[in-house]
Amino acid sequence: MKALADITRGFVYNTLERDVYGTNLNLTGEFKTGIFDHKLLVGADWFDYSDNWLGYLGADPRISTLNIFNPQYPNITELLRSLAYESRNNTVWTTNEEDHGIYLQDQISL
Repeated sequence: MKALADITRGFVYNTLERDVYGTNLNLTGEFKTGIFDHKLLVGADWFDYSDNWLGYLGADPRISTLNIFNPQYPNITELLRSLAYESRNNTVWTTNEEDHGIYLQDQISL
């Protein structure tokens, strides 16, 4: 039963580098064609997003298990500092997204 009471502990250390850029341009105008009045909107937008998560995510065999019925809390501060230092340039995951859009709208009224 001892094995069922022992749980593995993990370690998560992340630093985040994030860049987000975006812009949009809207041009509006009004004109008339015969009996119709037009309000015209023309535009474009751009969005760029990137994430770079550095660090450590997961279990490490050097981190002792924890017995849920008899927990012992050894001092693992130095071990965690060491893991954080060792993984400071490790890429956990990255995200890159770039969106572009153009649009045209004509509101017509009598």
